[in-house]
Amino acid sequence: MSLFSWPHTVNVSTSSDSETALRPERALLTPAWLVALATLGVNDHLLKGAGILPGGLTGKLSDFAGMLVAPALLAALMRVRSRRGLLLSHVAVGAVFSAINVSGEAAAGWSALMGLFGAPWKITVDPSDLMALPALLLSWKALTPAMTRPASPALLRGLEGAAATAGVLLSVATSPAGPEWEEGEGWWDPVYADVYVQNTGDEERVVRLRSLAEGVEIDCFEVEAAPELLLSEGIFGAATAWTLPPGTTAPARDMTVEAPCYAVLVEADDVPSAVLFWQHGDFAMEWAEGRSEEPIMAPGAVQIADVITSVSTKLVYQPADPQEPVAGACAPQADSGRLAWSSPPEGSSLEILDARVGPDGCLAVDFAGISETWYGCVPAGSFPFTAGEAVSFSGSGERLWIEGASASMVLSAGAELPVLKDTVIAARFDYECSPAPDACGTAARSGRLTAKRGEGATVAVPIGEPVLLEGAAEGLTLHLAHAQSRGVVNTSCSEGPAAVGADVELVAVYRANP
Repeated sequence: MSLFSWPHTVNVSTSSDSETALRPERALLTPAWLVALATLGVNDHLLKGAGILPGGLTGKLSDFAGMLVAPALLAALMRVRSRRGLLLSHVAVGAVFSAINVSGEAAAGWSALMGLFGAPWKITVDPSDLMALPALLLSWKALTPAMTRPASPALLRGLEGAAATAGVLLSVATSPAGPEWEEGEGWWDPVYADVYVQNTGDEERVVRLRSLAEGVEIDCFEVEAAPELLLSEGIFGAATAWTLPPGTTAPARDMTVEAPCYAVLVEADDVPSAVLFWQHGDFAMEWAEGRSEEPIMAPGAVQIADVITSVSTKLVYQPADPQEPVAGACAPQADSGRLAWSSPPEGSSLEILDARVGPDGCLAVDFAGISETWYGCVPAGSFPFTAGEAVSFSGSGERLWIEGASASMVLSAGAELPVLKDTVIAARFDYECSPAPDACGTAARSGRLTAKRGEGATVAVPIGEPVLLEGAAEGLTLHLAHAQSRGVVNTSCSEGPAAVGADVELVAVYRANP
């Protein structure tokens, strides 16, 4: 009996439809299943990597099609005959799909398991793929009715076997890295990339490649000076797992994504992790052998054996131990002293009823005639207004002006410095120290301001120390709350602007001279 043959005795139910013996193989001939299978094949073999559709779309298209193809195929191969068995087939597909998309360990295990059957898989751990799970319900609703319909056993035997065979082949081809080979035999897909990794060891190994996480921004030229210090593990995202037999090769990054520079964390079992960093254009795009008995010595080749190395001297870096202090590192700057303020109340000439400091050190300001309270976290003593004064607010976002009869105040945050009347200010950053990543992976240099008012001398404005600049009619006091230049920013957990570069927060107060 062949793999896809089965008894064709028809079981007739005398009770409810729910007790009718199912024939999942019959679903393999329905238009819905065949269209999903065709979508899977065309998408994986023609569209992926071709640049016709965005990479994110082709990935999700395979996920949705796979959720329609896999449960009925599994049920047919397992010769399921009950709704309970069909339900378990759907649950099993959903459970495996969920596990390999949320767990790097599960993805590596699945990749290794498929490698035992001669079909090593390339798996990208991506929790967003779980949006395809509702397609399992569509599979149940659309395909279960076909499993109860009578059909000619002779016709079914050939057609269902062919459909099941195609389903197995195309399902396995959804994410494979390529067919496995025995020593001296077989092949492996050639790789077209600028940088690629090759397993030059004697044993098969699972290699996990992690590019920068979404929301991470880096200054390519800043990072180039010290990738091993600035690129910490916390800024890398989900892993793409490859099972690489000896001598085989995989691309180091997603070749559908183009950026000014690239950073990849390489992890492999029993091998110290390494960071790859290179500028766009450092290495030419070229074809690399999918399998080579000797290490590939091209500039963009990375070899993985007992350690991770490369021919190029500026490509592979050993990341610094996060537990070890970095010699000469810039002093970290806490976020506790940052500025913050609520949206200003509407109206002009708002009379202040009360301005009080709360337990958190922030101001709460109440106004006559309105119930809205304005909150502002500013340096102590910088708020120049008192009860009974009338003020007006203007500006929004990263700049807020507050005008009164005897004083005015500007609150500024972000990459741009405010324009102040009769005063020139500039940010200066400490390039004598090395930026070291904080807990979020953000790496920055501390800074200060310099200010020159009118014909006066240029003075330094350090963080946390107000500086008074005298004037003929009014004095200007500058309060620097925060000043950094950031080479790496993890916007998912760091305060400040969502971009690399200057991050300066300042309060400027003009007061009329007595």
